Amino acid sequence: MSKNPTLKWGIGISLLYIIFVGKIRDIMILEHNDPNWLFLLITFAFLILPSLLAYAHDKEYNHPKYYAYIKKNKGNNGQLKGTKKSLKEMNDEMKNFYKKQGLDFLKNEFGNIKYLTGFKDIGIKEDIYISLFKDRIRFNFEKDFYRDVLKNDISDCRIETETQIRNQISMGKILCLGIFAFGGNNTKEINKEYLVIDCKFKNNNINILLEFKDQISLEEASKDINRLIESEVINEEEFLPYLE
Repeated sequence: MSKNPTLKWGIGISLLYIIFVGKIRDIMILEHNDPNWLFLLITFAFLILPSLLAYAHDKEYNHPKYYAYIKKNKGNNGQLKGTKKSLKEMNDEMKNFYKKQGLDFLKNEFGNIKYLTGFKDIGIKEDIYISLFKDRIRFNFEKDFYRDVLKNDISDCRIETETQIRNQISMGKILCLGIFAFGGNNTKEINKEYLVIDCKFKNNNINILLEFKDQISLEEASKDINRLIESEVINEEEFLPYLE
């Protein structure tokens, strides 16, 4: 069975072909005396074309099988559920997938991550995930939409409280972006921690701000990103999938 999920459509259409198109061929032969070229054209449309479309689908999207796996197996804290073996197998598949694109995949960071600000053309996004490569970080907003920031363009990655962030960003910008809800000086809220990534993107200095649902995922992502940007030689064994 192919690992390409979209080929299920091809299989379904093939079954329809077996049921209906065979009857159509019998009718055509009776009426037009052996129109083999037309029959072959219909065969191509029903059997081969879906496979080609499925292949193009996998080329266009950012590994749709893994995206579906994420949606199905996320736990309450946003991390993936499963055994160490199953997560390692999926991680190895991702490495092979990206290797064909010339990228050295390390791991994905989850945790029900909410993107708040950073890229000028992207507003607040719920439920993103981050892919770490040896030379870059990829922010996956949708299965076919992402932004890459090169490792050498990242100057800092740190955890900051809402109070610290407010002190660095003007009140007007906070209100404009809608980053924080102003519900008074709630101690719990102003001490909430976020991940801040200072980097350069398209020759502009930007500050990417991310909110995590739980503290463990936040600290795991911060540790991994800092390990990536500070290491000259990457040890892949240090970037293992986090098991819930």
